[in-house]
Amino acid sequence: MNNKELAEKLNKINGPILKLLVILAVFFALAVYANLRTDHISDPDSFYHIRYAKVLLKNGIFNTDFPWTYYSIIRTTGADLWYGFHIILIPFTYINDLAWAIKIAGVCITFFMLLACYLAFKNLKIKFPALFSLALIMTSGAMLYRMSMTRPHPISLGLIALIFSFFNNGPLLPILISSFLLSWFHSSFFWFPIATITPIIIFKWLNKEKIGITKISGLLISVAGGLMARPHPIENLKLIYSQIIDVYLLKGYELAALIGAELRMSVVTSWISFAKLFWPIILMVVVPLIILVRAAYKKWDFAKETKIIVISSFIMLFFSINMYITSNRAIDLLSLFSVIFAGSVISYYLSREEELNPRLLFETKIMFFCALIPFLTFTTYGSISRFEKALNSSTMAPDRFREPALWLKENTNKGDIVFHLFFDQFPSLFFWNQNNYYIYGMDPVFLYKYNTKFYWEIYYLAVNDTGNETCNSENCESDDNIISTYNVIAKDFKASYVFTDPRLHKNFLSYLKWDTEHFQKVFESEQGIIFKVIPENTKPTQR
Repeated sequence: MNNKELAEKLNKINGPILKLLVILAVFFALAVYANLRTDHISDPDSFYHIRYAKVLLKNGIFNTDFPWTYYSIIRTTGADLWYGFHIILIPFTYINDLAWAIKIAGVCITFFMLLACYLAFKNLKIKFPALFSLALIMTSGAMLYRMSMTRPHPISLGLIALIFSFFNNGPLLPILISSFLLSWFHSSFFWFPIATITPIIIFKWLNKEKIGITKISGLLISVAGGLMARPHPIENLKLIYSQIIDVYLLKGYELAALIGAELRMSVVTSWISFAKLFWPIILMVVVPLIILVRAAYKKWDFAKETKIIVISSFIMLFFSINMYITSNRAIDLLSLFSVIFAGSVISYYLSREEELNPRLLFETKIMFFCALIPFLTFTTYGSISRFEKALNSSTMAPDRFREPALWLKENTNKGDIVFHLFFDQFPSLFFWNQNNYYIYGMDPVFLYKYNTKFYWEIYYLAVNDTGNETCNSENCESDDNIISTYNVIAKDFKASYVFTDPRLHKNFLSYLKWDTEHFQKVFESEQGIIFKVIPENTKPTQR
C-alpha cells in the first residue's frame, strides 16, 4: 500500500470520527447553554431529587421510607416513583455544592437526550439526524426550558425515541435496555412505550409483515422488570395510579388551582395563539403533509418500512397533540414526534429524488438547505428569546428558603411538623433541612388521596387566602364545614411551626401576626417568616 492509498484510507476512517466529534461537541455546548445559562434552578422538584439522592446514599439505596411529606400517601406507601432516577443522581451528590450538582446533572441529562435522539433518528435512516436533533430542542422556548430541568423527563424522551426507532427496525437489545430504564427511572410513564409501539404493530400487521412477537414480549418484560426493580413495587403501583388516573380525573376542578403548571390544561386557547407559540412544529407537520399529498397524486411508491414509520409517527403526533391539550408537559412528546414525522417524510423525498433524478439531487439538497437555514435561524431566535424570558420569570435562586429552613433545623426538635401552604415550597425546605417533617410535596394529589378534608383545608387557605378560617369540604355552604385556621394547623395537622412566604397570602400572614394567643413569630427574613404554634392554655415565651 503506497502513501496515497494509506492517506485515503485514513481519511475514510477519520472523516466519520471527526464528524461525530463535532456533533457531540455541539450537543454538549447546547446542553451547557440550557443548564448553565443562569445559576438559578428551573424546576423546584430538582431540589428534592438531588437531596433525596443524597439521603439514599446515606441511609441505604433500599430504604425508601419518606416521612418528610407527612400527610401524603408518599409517606404511607414508602415507595419512590422516581427510584432509578434518584439512584443515577447519587454520583452527582459527591459534589459538595448540591445546587451546583443540580446544574451538572442537568447538563448530562440534556446531552444524553440529544445523543439518544440522534441515534434513534440515524437508525430510522433520517437524513441529517444531527440537524433534526437540534431542531427537536429548538422547536419552542417551552421545549428548551424543559431541557434545563434536572428531572427524569428528558431522559424518558430520549428512551422513547430509541424504543420507537428500534422497534421499527433494529436489534432487540436497545429495546430491552430502554424499556427497563424508562420504567425504572420514571415509573408513572411506564405505559408510554406500549402506546408508542401500538401503531407500529397495527400497521405492520395490516401490511402483512412480522409484528415482532419477540420484541413485544421483550418490551413488556423489561417494562415490568423496571417497575419491580425497586423497594415496595406493589405500593409504587398505587402511587402510579394516583399520579396518572386520579390526577386526570381530578385536575379539571378539585386539583385545578393547586396542581403544577405543567399538568394543567394547555393555556393555548385558539389556533392563532398556538401558531404564534409553536409555528415551527406546525411547519414541520404541514410541509411533510404537502409532500405526502404530492406523492399520493403522482403515485410514488413507498417502501413498507418507510410507510410504517411515517404513518405510525403521524399517529403518535396526533396522540401527543391530544395529550398536550390536557397537559402542558406533553410539549416534549409533541416536539419529538413532529420531528420524527418531518424527518422521515423529508428523508423519503430526498431519497426519491436521488433515485429518479440523481443529477438534480445536488440542486435539491441546495434548495433544502436554503429553506432549512432561515427556518432554524428564526426558530432558534424565537425559542431562545422565550427561553431567556422564562429564565428571568420562572426560575428560583439556588438558596431559596435557605435562611428559614436552616433556622428550623437549628432551633426545633427533630420530627417537628412544619405547616406550609403550597406543595412546591416543600422541595426547597427539604433541600436545606431534613430534620423537620412537612405537610405535603411533589404533587397535591398525594395529599388529596391521604385525606380529602385536609386537602380542602389547605386549598381554601392557599387559593382563596381565607386567613382566620377555612373549609374542610368542597361544598362550604354548611357552617359545619367551616373550621378555624388555628384548629387546622394545631389539631388536624399537629404542626409545631408555620412557614410562610412573605410575598404570598397576605390575609393568612396578617392572621398569624394578629393571633398572638396561638402564634408567636420567631423568625423573619426576605426568604420567609416562621411562627411557633402555641398550644392552647399556654402563654407565649420570648425567644
